[in-house]
Amino acid sequence: MLRFFFVVGIMLTLLVHAEIPSWVLNPPADDNNHFYGVGEGDSMRMARDEALNTIAAKLSTSVASTLSKNATQSTLGSGLIFNSTTNQQLSSEVKKITFSNYNIVYNAVENGRTYVLVKVNRNQFLAEKKEEIADLEKEMANLFSKLKSKEILERFKILKDITQTAERAKTLVSIVASLDPSYQKEPHLNQYVLYKLKLDDLLDEIEIYVAADNESRYFADVVREEFAKEKIKTSKVARRDNPNGVIVEVEARPTVREIYGRYIAKAQVILSLKKRDGSIVVQNSIEAKGSSSIDADNAIIAASKDFAEILSQKGLLMLLGLKD
Repeated sequence: MLRFFFVVGIMLTLLVHAEIPSWVLNPPADDNNHFYGVGEGDSMRMARDEALNTIAAKLSTSVASTLSKNATQSTLGSGLIFNSTTNQQLSSEVKKITFSNYNIVYNAVENGRTYVLVKVNRNQFLAEKKEEIADLEKEMANLFSKLKSKEILERFKILKDITQTAERAKTLVSIVASLDPSYQKEPHLNQYVLYKLKLDDLLDEIEIYVAADNESRYFADVVREEFAKEKIKTSKVARRDNPNGVIVEVEARPTVREIYGRYIAKAQVILSLKKRDGSIVVQNSIEAKGSSSIDADNAIIAASKDFAEILSQKGLLMLLGLKD
């Protein structure tokens, strides 16, 4: 009886595979003219999307392979880890690539499932991506030309937008370079690095005035210490004539309760990054807690230490939008 079911199972398996078109099990290999991908799904759209995702995954593998061949192996452990991590992130971004032009070569419906074979013209794809790179670089150059007339926070935002656009362009440059050996990627990547360096330099130019009332003083001191750790300049006075001046307002309203002889403090601390005219650019709220058996003031100091730990974990510059 067991042998009977075993034979029947094999026959059903062979029957199912017999119904699936041969191009699903043995799709054409990529060549100098086309990329091919097979997809399966509950509908034509789902099958098509899976086929295109298959092509994107193959491109990701190609990019990763090219990066591995061209990578300069650093003797420093941290440098090697950084390169590896960067390459993984880039490969992940390549998998998200979209295809505006493709052709469905074959499609079939078997056993309630839809199968498609999709092809993408290699040269057309490369031409499109090169055009996208040119458009993104034109956009970055246009934004960069507007920097001089802006105050420092606006310049900072523009440079952040540029570097984010550069990351998108870098993905496209890596794809094109992996498929076209004659493509010179270094001029493109070097320009993207220069934009990033400009952003880093601008962070060094910022001078921050930490504004706080007496009730918020302990929490403001924590913020000043965090800026010092990040080597960001702080000012003791808010000078409206300082073109690089930025205000960070610290507003804390701690409440203290006494429970069984112990003082419990809780503070909602609002951090606001402001322009010189006082308009808010970024605002974040953090809850800190602390306790003391001595008095209410020591409980608030304990809450400020909790606040310091939270800032250390989350990153003050990230909370203020000054770093990604």
